[in-house]
Amino acid sequence: MAGGRGAVMRFVQLRGAVPAILSGFRVAAPNAVLGAILAEFGGGGRWGLGAYLLGSLGRGEPARLWGIGLTATLIAGLSYALFSAISARMLGASRAVTLNPAAPPAPVAGGGLWVAAVSLILPFALWWGVLLALQVPGMIGKTPWDVFSYLFLAEGAPEAQARLLAALAGTLPITALGMAAGLAFAFGLSVTSQLVPSFTRAFLPVALVTQTMPLVALTPLLVLILGRGSAVTLAITISVTFFPAYVMITQGLSQVPRSVLELPRAYGASAWNELRLVAIPASLPWVFAAVRTTVPRALLGVMIAEWLATGRGLGNLMNQSRGYMDFSMIWTVAVVSVLLSVAFYQLAQIVENRVTLRRGS
Repeated sequence: MAGGRGAVMRFVQLRGAVPAILSGFRVAAPNAVLGAILAEFGGGGRWGLGAYLLGSLGRGEPARLWGIGLTATLIAGLSYALFSAISARMLGASRAVTLNPAAPPAPVAGGGLWVAAVSLILPFALWWGVLLALQVPGMIGKTPWDVFSYLFLAEGAPEAQARLLAALAGTLPITALGMAAGLAFAFGLSVTSQLVPSFTRAFLPVALVTQTMPLVALTPLLVLILGRGSAVTLAITISVTFFPAYVMITQGLSQVPRSVLELPRAYGASAWNELRLVAIPASLPWVFAAVRTTVPRALLGVMIAEWLATGRGLGNLMNQSRGYMDFSMIWTVAVVSVLLSVAFYQLAQIVENRVTLRRGS
């Protein structure tokens, strides 16, 4: 109808993206509470739950510690409930009657190499520019060239490479395992929420506790229960990763049009067969969106566990470097972590594109 890009965005894309936007709000609500507490925890302020938490850790008062966690959980739960109510109200006002084929977008003609080059160079240019703009001292703020020189040109480069590779060998396997476990847990919980909704409603408060209680407070309790081995790392990684994936997958399952489910119901299919044959395949775009969201968070969860509990891997290497004031290694670990997260994300994107093409062919 001769509509421009603005009209397409306003009348089609934004409206079609309402379910995903509302899912994002539900994921962001607990994370916002956690982010505020962590900012207060490390910002040196006098007020707020984060400052109160810091004092409780210093005094070794577990009762106050649990009180702070439960208060944060209550705030996050109310925020989650608010956006859930908005989602139910908005999405319940109409019913989809067709399936989104989720075909991959057509490639843009021309400019592919140029766009790729700019995408590769821009982050490093911004990194360098921010350091210059803020006038960060060279001893603390390392530029991309400083990191490259530290790893490959400096006299101690072989030792730095050996330490980094040893840390990677400890982090990468547990990251893959934790990512798979977190996604499997989220998928199983999402399917259960469709088959046994009462179970999910009972479990949700426990899930919110794991999302809002700061890990610096939760980790010592997990260490006492699970020890300092791989079990505590998996527990922390699952805690960090499963909730966003669960929200997205559940939203995708709930958005399957009723008309699509009428055929298996007419043939007497069970609720499980409806999910297996219709709902799960129809919600694959949401599942892959959950995978892309979870992949970087899995690495974050593993590094947090290594930092606070296990004393191994990239998280421990960063913690040791902080103690030795080895700022070059701190920046190196940060850069490697970002590159790994981007690589995992792109790998998930490639798998999604191949599966989507296979389904569409």
